Amino acid sequence: MSTGNIHRRFSLLFTLPSTFKTIFLIIITSFIIPTVSTVNDSYLELFINAVKLDFVILLFTLLETILLRNNPLASFRRLGFISITSNILWIIFSLFGYLFLYEKLILFIIFGTLISIMFRFLVYRSVFSNNIYTVLIISVTQPFTLTYVIIDLKQFNYLIEKPILLVGGIILILSVIILLHIVESVGYKIIKVSPLSMFQAFLKAWTSEEANSLEEIIEELSSSGSVRTNTIIFNKKTSKPILIIPEIHPGPFYPIGSSNLPFNIFEHFQKRGFSPLILHGVSGHDLNLSSRKEVDKLLLSYENLNSLSKGKTCSVPIDLRVGKALAHGIAFGDSSIIFLTLSPYGMEDFPREIIQPLEEESKELEFKHLLLVDTHNSQGTDYDNKDSSDIIDATKKILIKLKESEQFEFKIGFANSTEFEKRISKDIGPAGISVILIEVNRKQFLLISVDANNICKGLREEVINNLKSLNINVLDICTTDTHVTAGKVITNFGYIALGDEIQPEYLTKIIKDLYDKALMDLEESNFQLLNVITNVKIIGSNLLNNLSLTLDKMMKLLKLAGISLIIISLSLLILIILIS
Repeated sequence: MSTGNIHRRFSLLFTLPSTFKTIFLIIITSFIIPTVSTVNDSYLELFINAVKLDFVILLFTLLETILLRNNPLASFRRLGFISITSNILWIIFSLFGYLFLYEKLILFIIFGTLISIMFRFLVYRSVFSNNIYTVLIISVTQPFTLTYVIIDLKQFNYLIEKPILLVGGIILILSVIILLHIVESVGYKIIKVSPLSMFQAFLKAWTSEEANSLEEIIEELSSSGSVRTNTIIFNKKTSKPILIIPEIHPGPFYPIGSSNLPFNIFEHFQKRGFSPLILHGVSGHDLNLSSRKEVDKLLLSYENLNSLSKGKTCSVPIDLRVGKALAHGIAFGDSSIIFLTLSPYGMEDFPREIIQPLEEESKELEFKHLLLVDTHNSQGTDYDNKDSSDIIDATKKILIKLKESEQFEFKIGFANSTEFEKRISKDIGPAGISVILIEVNRKQFLLISVDANNICKGLREEVINNLKSLNINVLDICTTDTHVTAGKVITNFGYIALGDEIQPEYLTKIIKDLYDKALMDLEESNFQLLNVITNVKIIGSNLLNNLSLTLDKMMKLLKLAGISLIIISLSLLILIILIS
């Protein structure tokens, strides 16, 4: 269940009109309602009724906001938009009666009221509350008050004189209750929790950043697992740059779970006197942490990093392309780091299936430790078995070359854009841009990590070429795959990638400034490789599949429910017309 899929299903949540437009639409519909619903011809009465309707809708929307104040979803804009939509349904039925059966207009007005109530009941029960009494009160009061405003009391008694209308209203509400019960039953069989409760919790997190409700559900459904974090500390006289490669995936979306993991890790090490550069290990959405509590547990485990290797030499970085696959490699003593990409061809996460054959090859070549980095630097979705085969082939060849490479003493320099004391661009997260400058055998290589969710296709190559023209040799540009902004934007991929906002020239300038700072920080260094394995609750592929399956089934059932309600409503209307 990628954020792209979520984005496509729920993008309307983020395209609601502004508060000003909402009020404007309320005013417009308030003038249309009496025009198509009145049995009087006086323009003055039309205007007075329209003003009354404006007041009633705004008043009830405010009262509903107060009544649902504990629900962060219940903003004035959303509740106002529900009123507008329910009133449009009312207008459609009243307009039909006004144009075609004027002598029975009052019947269409009241039936439109019942349809409005049904719609409001469906929305409020699905999205805002599980309390059936609260939902009924909110669903009924505004439409009935509006109806009372535009027709006199004698005509309002038409509802009592025609009991079929009351029966029809009850049938409509019962139809919604039954259909929602079916949705609940189908969803519960798959994920073992109420799908409507999960849906409401999801919307709270997605729209209002209230994470607790959804994290409690996800944590209950998640499984325990072991995740590894590799680090390399560069010990210098003046500072301690640290390269961190967590094999935990940032996600699924902010603020749930490990969505802001790169910055959480960055902040953790920075507070302890390190200069962090965060990379993306080979991991997928099945390795999302279930809650921020699990993130805290992960960070706490970093107090007990285990030393694996140390030394003071490294190789000159080398690279190799096989098909679409490109691998960059550098060896530190008996350990190697491989940076993997398909750039300029697009993709998302490398599959974890590539790890085992590469670790086996590394051991055969007598490397004690292999660190794999998913550079996550070319936006796209296409990925096939040939790409996996090519990336494995390229990495194996790189490992052979690294084993044969001479190693030298080296220097390290570090810089981070948070020193600029301002947010660079919306497509860059709070950890900013970190660079580590490696000088080995009188050659310099700049490793760049951007706290972003992937890179627009082609931007990596453009920036690397720009820096090359400035005599800056880039090892690679990587992203952390932060999910701080994932899903909450209207883009094809459902997230903001590096390059959606920032311009290549500006990005080049920032990296050049960071290079200059790192150059001033350049000193002789040694290294220490450490890691830790942490037991945490992860979302897992089964939960992701079940959530996705449940979401798909719910959407299909809700579509069928909508069609069923339309059929029921039209059938009732025809029956009521014939009886009346």
